[in-house]
This record gives sequence, structure tokens and C-alpha cells, in this order.
Amino acid sequence: MDEVTKWAKSMLAYCADSQGRVPSEAATLSQNPLFVRGAAVTDGFFTDEELPAAVAFVQEKFGSLPSHPRVMQFLEQITAIASLMASVLKESELPRLVKLCGMLGLMFDVYDRTGNIVASSMQSAFGH
Repeated sequence: MDEVTKWAKSMLAYCADSQGRVPSEAATLSQNPLFVRGAAVTDGFFTDEELPAAVAFVQEKFGSLPSHPRVMQFLEQITAIASLMASVLKESELPRLVKLCGMLGLMFDVYDRTGNIVASSMQSAFGH
């Protein structure tokens, strides 16, 4: 029993230490405006014509995302989700999610399993 207790304590310490090093901080995902508004975009809650209003709302509430103190966390989380969508889902609204991110000033590419770019926020970021 002492060995199991010692092992369990070491595992708890390891988990606590590892959680502090995880850059994406999964527990904060619901606070990420890209995730929250991105889910609405991918579910069809906003039409393409309404995307500017969604962008304005995020900017009003969070300011300019590229200047936000948590921009790296937001970006790491959404790029992980976008990569997962590209790798797992045969059909999705991934391009709309990435377009929203670009409209918010964040630039990145999403690759599929074979390394092909399947979505890019670059055009949306520059207003094209």
C-alpha cells in the first residue's frame, strides 16, 4: 500500500507540473473568443454577410486580438482545433473559421494530413 501511495503522489505531482507547461491551457478554451465565435461560425449561426458584425463584437469586447496579452494562447488553441478539423473531418466549415480569424487580424495556415494547405487566413487578414 505504501508503494501505491508513493506512486500516486508522484503521478499527481507530475500532472500538476505538466499542466503548468501546457501552452494551450485547455481549461481556458471557453474564454477564447476565436473558439466561442468560431463555433458559432462553423455551426452556421452567422452568415458570411454577418461575419463583420461578429468581428466587431469580438474587437469591442477584447480589443485588437493581435495586441491582446493572451494572443499566443488564443492562437495556439484555435490552430490546434483547426488542424484537428482538417485532419479528422471530411466536411466542415473550417474555411469560415479561418476566415473569421483572418478578419480578426490573425494569420496562419491549416494543413491536412498530407501537408497540403487546406485553409489560410492570409486573404481575410488583408481584406481580399
